[in-house]
Amino acid sequence: MFLVPFFTRFRTSLFKATTKPEIITKKNSQAAKKIIENFRLQVTKNSEPTNNTNKALEDINKTIQSDGATNQLLLKKSEILLSKGKIRQARQILQDVSQNKRDQKATTEAKKLLEISLLLQQEANENKFKKLVNDLHEIAHRYEKKLPLPEELLNDQDITPIVREEARLARSAELPKLSYELIDQILQSGQESPWLLQDKALSLSMMGQKSAALDMLRSLKKIAKGSKLTTSINKSIEYIKENSKYHQSKSKLYLAKQTQLIARTNDLDLEFIDDPSKIDNRNHIKFLIFRKARSVLEDKPKASLYLVNSILDYFQDDLAALQLKGEALAALRRSEEAIQIWENLAHSKDENIANKACELISQTLSLKAKQISANKPPKEALFFFIEEHLKLNLAPTVNDEVEKILTQLEPSNPDSSDPELQQHRIQLLFNTLVIECFETQWRDRGRLDASATAQKPGTISKTALEAG
Repeated sequence: MFLVPFFTRFRTSLFKATTKPEIITKKNSQAAKKIIENFRLQVTKNSEPTNNTNKALEDINKTIQSDGATNQLLLKKSEILLSKGKIRQARQILQDVSQNKRDQKATTEAKKLLEISLLLQQEANENKFKKLVNDLHEIAHRYEKKLPLPEELLNDQDITPIVREEARLARSAELPKLSYELIDQILQSGQESPWLLQDKALSLSMMGQKSAALDMLRSLKKIAKGSKLTTSINKSIEYIKENSKYHQSKSKLYLAKQTQLIARTNDLDLEFIDDPSKIDNRNHIKFLIFRKARSVLEDKPKASLYLVNSILDYFQDDLAALQLKGEALAALRRSEEAIQIWENLAHSKDENIANKACELISQTLSLKAKQISANKPPKEALFFFIEEHLKLNLAPTVNDEVEKILTQLEPSNPDSSDPELQQHRIQLLFNTLVIECFETQWRDRGRLDASATAQKPGTISKTALEAG
């Protein structure tokens, strides 16, 4: 069944002797929090019998689809949506119900829920802003900086001028990546500011990304409003053109300064990198950082990722650094991001890089297949391994983990003492699965003609071993 009706029982007490939520929030934020807490508890409690709001929402949608929508069902649906944070979707439903003059009771309930939605939206905004502040502090901490962010700040409009100034100081201190990260964090939070975009372009230009910086400024100029902004953009374009070679010559110094700070905040020794004051074009800064990132990969994968990202900040096309970044991501259990990087490298013209990327992809997918085989049939795990390779346009090959799963599928013959023969049998079994996987895909896509599909699925695979 659906949610037990609790409109009069719950909402009457909820709003009894209260003013509008906006006023409550200003006078007593604890009262607003209590209203939200009670609302969520009641919605969960009434998602009977399993206390599963997802199941309750699914049931409501099925009933609406089969029997049509009623105000009561729509109110129940909006309550669950609000509890799940889907405020805009819930408000659209509630706005429609609140305007229904034929059902006064439903109209009243919808208006009360609309008031709660305002509190929920404000809570969401506050949580979003708190996360932004925490993220900014975390970025600054990596560079041993502290941001002057007073507690009375209420939103990202208030915080933007402070961050812009800190970003300017970071560029003056020859830390363009810190400037870039601070600005980008504000932009990702949803703040739209042409001044922030201009600062971002200046940061990129210092990091050797002249073309990207100029493209950003020229696009910004087309939509710029006001002579002050346009003048500032023009000055920034000229500055980048005139100083690009200078910043390029200083890139090793910028990289060294950035790396030293990141190393300290990650408890790494500084012996691996030269003193920034002694940096010149003869220093092999990139190699030294790469070597350190490789050495700490196993014990401190997060630090390794920060170091290799520093290399990529100034040398975006460094294939070895990209490969190592994928390894750091995989070590941090972010395998999908890792595979995305390796997928591009697997088709590189550099044969060594391409082969290593293919090996890393296969290794990562085989570990996933191993996890699948722990709870599901080994054939399903092997099909996953093969299909994921095919999606990436790569040839699946047998490695140690895959071989273990294959032996689950068909144990080795204890009477056979010839290891070469056993290896041949394993490879033949794997090839058979690859053929069967292709056969299934082609059939699903309608690529086999009518006469071919008349034969039973797996016909090829059943004869493949004997044919081999």
